[in-house]
Amino acid sequence: MRERVSGVLYDPAGRMVGKGGLPFTDEQADAIARRDGPLLLSANAGSGKTSVLTERFVRSVLEDGIEPGRILAITFTDKAAGELRTRVRARFVELGRRDRARDLDAAWISTFHGLCARILRAHAVRAGLDPGFGVLEEAESRDVRNSAFERALADFLEGDRPEALDLVAAYGVDALQLRIIATHDQLRSAGMTRPRLPAVRTDAPDGAALARALERAEAELGVDDARRSVIGARAALARCRELLAAGVAPELAALEAAEFKPGNTKALQGDGCTAYLDALQAYNTGWRDALAGKAVVLLDDLLGRYADAYATAKRARAALDFDDLELLARDLLRGTPAVRAAYAQRFERVMVDEFQDTNATQLDLLELLGSERFVVGDELQSIYGFRNADIELFRARRAALAGAGRVATLATNFRSRGQILDTINAAFAPRLGLGFVALREGRPPAAAGAPLVELLLTDQSGWDADGEDAVDLGELPR
Repeated sequence: MRERVSGVLYDPAGRMVGKGGLPFTDEQADAIARRDGPLLLSANAGSGKTSVLTERFVRSVLEDGIEPGRILAITFTDKAAGELRTRVRARFVELGRRDRARDLDAAWISTFHGLCARILRAHAVRAGLDPGFGVLEEAESRDVRNSAFERALADFLEGDRPEALDLVAAYGVDALQLRIIATHDQLRSAGMTRPRLPAVRTDAPDGAALARALERAEAELGVDDARRSVIGARAALARCRELLAAGVAPELAALEAAEFKPGNTKALQGDGCTAYLDALQAYNTGWRDALAGKAVVLLDDLLGRYADAYATAKRARAALDFDDLELLARDLLRGTPAVRAAYAQRFERVMVDEFQDTNATQLDLLELLGSERFVVGDELQSIYGFRNADIELFRARRAALAGAGRVATLATNFRSRGQILDTINAAFAPRLGLGFVALREGRPPAAAGAPLVELLLTDQSGWDADGEDAVDLGELPR
């Protein structure tokens, strides 16, 4: 049901228009009009994606009869959320619907963290939280993390644990702390409430195959061959026999000493010697894997102690970090069908900006909310990899929707002149391949004047003409 408006939604020619009565491009109008069902919009830089988000929100209310409080709009920063709310409110006012502008006070326009905090505060007891919980800022969270690692490390080294001490000595405390905290954060972003490393095998390799190959090689090398290379090979075989007879974990250096190089000596290139060297390599790899597996077990132990110490420190402060907000909100929706159903019914439409910077937990949240989603992003503008965002989620979603014709593109750029865009296209299209969508000029052509692109010639030292750093700009626009 369409609502009454005093402003303009369409011009006399029937074109969809936005703020100030300016017509949308065909690409923009298509993205705004396709409001039923899922849609992924791949939006180039400067292509007006915020205008599209704003207009979709406004027309969902005025043309489709959906209440503002039943639309969920997610952005990636508080500033972006504030800008979107402001622009939606201004558009309602422009269209003579101040009542709808006032309704935005109850609208769900926020970041993922804002959404999760709102859900958790509404159901704090169910989620096992203090209703007055706070959220740790980055600097405060860093201090809590450092203290938690110190406690975890002290517990890890307590008692007679020479293997733990060896691990810390091998890595160094500072490097170990960086690895443990980074792994903890990465696994939490991937959806683990309490991170664990994958199980690995730590059993010693079976030496039977190597022993059989050793006998073949010994039989193949005559004891009367006095060539230096053959004598060296027999000495290597003798060292291998000693290692196998010892029955204990060998030093990796000792395994390397049991190897010989066949070189051009034909006597060392027979089937027996070849089989021995292959078996020795497999045995060496097996021991390396076993030793690495034992290290993984120790690292997992320290990771778990750190995770517990960090969680305890946060509970003592009645505080959560940003990962907690997402994980606990997800767990609440997963584990409480009534709460999940209430939110799934509440939101008739979901819009997500900067979708290329989502992580697995955020995608789980969207799936649990259940509504059809309009997602906007550009894989070439992904900037949150350092926060464990996963660009593959965007690519997978795009691939899944492409077959159903549910992918659209905004390629027209309104920020830069054509000469600049042509230069960008020439520079990056060869490097980025199929992932690059050429930018098109959306601004009115400028009068001829000074060149807008300046080519700076620099020293080529350190640049490999055939390497990844080389960019063929072709013929640049003047």
